[in-house]
Amino acid sequence: MVPCGCCQAEKLSLYCASCIKEGVASHQQLAESLRSQCSVAIAHSDKLLNRPSRGVRSWIQLRAQVADKERECNRLRREVKRKQDQLENVWKHNRKQHVDLLLGSQRQSSPDAHRRKQQAETSRRILHARRVLISEAISIFRVESKPNGVWSIAGRSLPSADRMQYADPIDVNAALAHLVHLLSLVTRYLSITLPFIPTYPRQHHVGRPIIRANLPFLNTTKYRDKLTLWMSSTASKSTRDARAAQKHRQFLIAYGLLCHSVAYLAWTQGVEGVGVGDGLELRPLPLLNAMVRSPNLGHRSHEPGTSLLTHLGFSLDVNQVVESLLGPEDEQGWDIVDASALT
Repeated sequence: MVPCGCCQAEKLSLYCASCIKEGVASHQQLAESLRSQCSVAIAHSDKLLNRPSRGVRSWIQLRAQVADKERECNRLRREVKRKQDQLENVWKHNRKQHVDLLLGSQRQSSPDAHRRKQQAETSRRILHARRVLISEAISIFRVESKPNGVWSIAGRSLPSADRMQYADPIDVNAALAHLVHLLSLVTRYLSITLPFIPTYPRQHHVGRPIIRANLPFLNTTKYRDKLTLWMSSTASKSTRDARAAQKHRQFLIAYGLLCHSVAYLAWTQGVEGVGVGDGLELRPLPLLNAMVRSPNLGHRSHEPGTSLLTHLGFSLDVNQVVESLLGPEDEQGWDIVDASALT
């Protein structure tokens, strides 16, 4: 007789039947529990491996948005290049015809009716080409008014000067960059020279845009230095920080010069109601939109071909324009200091 290894009862065998049965049942229960835990762990692992992480999903969405914007930019570049090529061809053709007409008229002692008719036809074609190109450019850049009354260009909002400090500087600067690009095309198509020229320090629209006085064309003793047409990221702090206030003031001055130039451009094309005050318009985008609908669009320029503008003849004072933009900001209690005090 030997004792059972489990209950220690005296048995002929090493284990009694009841102990073996109980041990087998306990083993099966433990094995079932382990299998259940393994199944849960495997399912959880598969879920973690197959589901993309939150960061990866956000990155994929961001890359898709960037790709869409790049395709849109490429489409705009192709459209602009196509329009520029069309204008170049029309310009060369009309230029040659115009030169031929001038040479022919110089050889004759009296005006020639046939030549005058050809000149009139050339002017008509130039006028038509200008109107088509300007309309296409405004359409491509999507100059439009949103339901909330804010105007936008290429999907970027450009609020009024008194609301700019509350706007996103990235949106404002993007809208200004599109506006500078659009003005470079429009002034080229119309052969118009602006009193204050928005441009870039380098070619191909690289860097922050600047605006400078067109000194050979505009005789002025003020605003002769070039200004950066770029809204600072600290504009929202301009009511509390003197340096931020000075930066935003310089930006508003540059923006005022831009508004004056666009107002002059609209005035040359016969847009009415341009100026400072109630019932008058000074914002660039509404003026460009009104210019497209003007019946006099393309009639006047600073180069031969249509009615020639020999001088500005524009009565809107640039100082009045700048002061109208700075006025609301000064009334908000900004502490404006001299630039030398900030160095």
